[in-house]
Amino acid sequence: MNRTILTTLLATLLIGICLHPLPAADTGPQRDIYLEAAFLNGLDPDIVRAVAEIESSHRPYAISHAGARGLMQIMPATGAWFCDLRGQALFVPRNNVHCGTAYLRYLLDKFNGSLPLALAGYYTGPGTVKRNGYRIPKRAYAYIRKFRAAYYRLKQRTPEQELEETLSLREEARRYTPLLRLSGGGFLI
Repeated sequence: MNRTILTTLLATLLIGICLHPLPAADTGPQRDIYLEAAFLNGLDPDIVRAVAEIESSHRPYAISHAGARGLMQIMPATGAWFCDLRGQALFVPRNNVHCGTAYLRYLLDKFNGSLPLALAGYYTGPGTVKRNGYRIPKRAYAYIRKFRAAYYRLKQRTPEQELEETLSLREEARRYTPLLRLSGGGFLI
């Protein structure tokens, strides 16, 4: 096959993927990544999924108007500072989810376990929350409402889905228990 034709086909495929991303409900490919990152950071996996849903609709190549990238919409400066991720590394789903989840854990610890303040810090930046007297900035209200709607919708699963999740979580817990003991991690919510 001619190299020009191959390049054109590849470019067309990539453009098609960017223009027609996966629907928000399809978290299948990232499901294990969300579970892994949640366990490593002592978070409920549905918190991680809800943040990814409202941030990027589970699209690994999403870029916001502000320049945030990937599933968890990490700003390049935050990725470089907090996770040592630069450039295209922010589009790798595992890197992005682990970075975003670790950053959310950092914010939870910074704001004494307050999930609403941590979410506000994730959305507006922790400095904005601090300058606002450790209260939720008005511009974060809608973000927190969207998070709650996504989180509670994720919690309304069928008994079969819940059983599958529980079995999967038990297996993951056995795998990561030594790491959690080392990191002092616990579970939130």
